[in-house]
Amino acid sequence: MLASGYRGPLSLEIFNDEFRAAPARQNALEGLPSLIHDEAEAGFGPGLPAAPVCRGVEFLEFAVDAAAREKLSTLLGSLGFRHAGRHRSKDVDLYRQGGVNLVLNSEEDSAASEHFQMHGPSVCAMAFTVDDAARTVARAEALRCVLWRERVGDGERRIPALRAPDGTLIYLVDDKDARRSIWEDDFHLFAEEPAGRTSDTPSPPIPLLGIDHVAQALPFGRMDSFVLFYRTVFGFVPESLWELPDPYGLIRSRALVSPDADPGHGVRLPLNISESRRTATGRFVSATSGAGVHHIAFATADADRLVKDRLAAGAPFLPIPANYYDDLAVKHPLDDAMLAALKERELLYDRDEQGEFLHAYTDSFDDRFFFEMVERRGGYRQFGAVNAAVRMAVQAQLREGARPELYLD
Repeated sequence: MLASGYRGPLSLEIFNDEFRAAPARQNALEGLPSLIHDEAEAGFGPGLPAAPVCRGVEFLEFAVDAAAREKLSTLLGSLGFRHAGRHRSKDVDLYRQGGVNLVLNSEEDSAASEHFQMHGPSVCAMAFTVDDAARTVARAEALRCVLWRERVGDGERRIPALRAPDGTLIYLVDDKDARRSIWEDDFHLFAEEPAGRTSDTPSPPIPLLGIDHVAQALPFGRMDSFVLFYRTVFGFVPESLWELPDPYGLIRSRALVSPDADPGHGVRLPLNISESRRTATGRFVSATSGAGVHHIAFATADADRLVKDRLAAGAPFLPIPANYYDDLAVKHPLDDAMLAALKERELLYDRDEQGEFLHAYTDSFDDRFFFEMVERRGGYRQFGAVNAAVRMAVQAQLREGARPELYLD
């Protein structure tokens, strides 16, 4: 159209039935950035600042009260995290393990406390490490995103933030011109114990490499809104849609991945929806009154040893039914020794043309979010979706008070 010489007005017409059923104001608010993005891609108008290069997830922030903070810190301790710092001016604590930073925010009269009142214990913010925070903010403003400015104390870093479609904050961390890290600026950091030992572990924990992926549960009909946000603002690429069988219905999952993502780097965000309120996704959305982070996967270079050590420390990993390993022996050419090792640690396994994937899940925290330990071998780029049915079957049986003995393939 532009090549023909047309320079007049452009508009959107709605063909999507989910959009037709959505509130008109929501359609307008999401349609405008969609059109702005498409105009820029077509070379029409002033264009947009380049999308950021996202190198990874710098931290996740949990909204908690005093009771939830104590309970969550105990769970994190069993996973090898240590209390690493205290915020200089707020009721906020830092927990660390290897390359993973988790923030527990109990500050009153804050965005976190507002989030807690609405959703209970939950992830209220994510932080992406970007190559240029100022350029990312300029792009977000051009796309009509809502910006957030947090109250800061003297000498503390002002970190720019955006609001995702569900209200979750996304901080943009850019240390290229900073003399110190955000942690040194904003926290009183505690000295590490010798050799990485903590007071409650007999040996140094296997270090986590970073946050591998962050899965979100969305209300049915909201998938396109989140895909639009992450595509236009951050340039993330949507992957193929997966259909995952839950004992109580079907879950549809689509991951958004930063273009530079490879094992150990980049950002991966699986998005899950379900029509049924009884599935794991549906129950999460009901329990938290909306969208939110459903589970968090930590990357490790040695899942076998990590899970062994964490089980000894009391980490609540999911028990895997024995017949899962019978099926695994048929699906993949694994030798008896490896099968025995996987079964002993209750590790799940997958492989594709590029590599292998070992992972283990914890039980849910307050029937909300849970954690996952993952090891990517070779060039494996998926998320172990073939094992999601096992995880959901086990979680369903545990909720009903039964020891998982079998799962249905």
